Amino acid sequence: MKNSVLIFICSLTIQYCYSQNYFVTDIEGRDQVLAISTGSAFGRIKAADNYNLLATLLGDNPTTHLAPGQSLIDPVNLTMGGVNFNLQPFVYRESGNSRMKNLPIGSKLSQFLSDPLQGEKFDLTLPFTDKRVALSDRSAFIRLGNDGPGSDYHTAIDFDRTDDLSKGFDIIAAADGIVLSNPSDGQPIVLLHTTPKGKVFITIYQHLNPSSKSHLNDGDTIKRGDKLGFLQEGGYTHLHFAVAVRVDGGFVGKVMVPERYYLIDPFGVYDYRKNYQSSTTYNYLPNNDLTNIVAGIKGVNVFMTNPINGSFFYKDEDCLSFDPNKLVIKKLSSNQFRIESGNHLMKMFSTMEEAGNALQIIKRNGYTKSCFIGRPNPSFEYYK
Repeated sequence: MKNSVLIFICSLTIQYCYSQNYFVTDIEGRDQVLAISTGSAFGRIKAADNYNLLATLLGDNPTTHLAPGQSLIDPVNLTMGGVNFNLQPFVYRESGNSRMKNLPIGSKLSQFLSDPLQGEKFDLTLPFTDKRVALSDRSAFIRLGNDGPGSDYHTAIDFDRTDDLSKGFDIIAAADGIVLSNPSDGQPIVLLHTTPKGKVFITIYQHLNPSSKSHLNDGDTIKRGDKLGFLQEGGYTHLHFAVAVRVDGGFVGKVMVPERYYLIDPFGVYDYRKNYQSSTTYNYLPNNDLTNIVAGIKGVNVFMTNPINGSFFYKDEDCLSFDPNKLVIKKLSSNQFRIESGNHLMKMFSTMEEAGNALQIIKRNGYTKSCFIGRPNPSFEYYK
């Protein structure tokens, strides 16, 4: 089955967001080097976006992936959990070229990201019920357009109100668990979840109003759907939502690195929940084939997924069919260009170039339906 595409119009910057890819290339061809950081602090909880470390702990070897003329970059020195060690990134340079590039993903990391809980399911529902809320146009696990390699790791997804970006909404627990951390200083709520077979992961809820979550204490038992709090309003009001899986520690060289939570793509978790039994409709980590890259389209986020009926836990999904070979671009004004097919009016763009590139992607991938959640004012819109 073909991947589907969710497209949202961005207002500020060029962002190409491949929510299930850990490897991305931006429009300038700058390869995004996997993060080599020590992780992010969510209150008292540390979670890592360092897939170089994770791949090493899982048993992948960067030297086995080198091709002739390629050489690994120098090791980096890190301190994590009070332990200092040298880590060899899975990053190389080609002879005569200073640009850093990622090595192909190794089998161990690929296996982990394809099945982070080793056979058990993530059982998450959306952390809100307000139908005015949707995936933000600034959202994605990886966001391109920042200045330096490794700086594009958002490591979460954002949700905001479609009717007013300054207004908040209630935040609820995505699954049963316990409160692992709820600092009183405005830091995120972190919930701990344990699967029936003992696998552990956490969900992270950031940007809540401190007073709205003051009823929760560390160690409290939480049920799916329990109210956690209300978003802090002001400026760009949104929920920053993250998921991380606990991974055992291991040796890096001769140094024992402690266990840690590793951030994974929450959007993939939600789709996986609906399609876990299928080997064709969903793959948590697609390969490095960037067939859906949207080079040249300003302000469009592309999420590779398969939103079948109910994937977003809304029942009011409906789709309109179209013939991709009959799509045309109609100029409405000097800065309004619309893709349409007869009476089927589709996306609006500000330049002919943007509309043309979008049309190429629709035809190249063979999309024949535009689908909506919650018309007449849909919270989600996508092609498949």
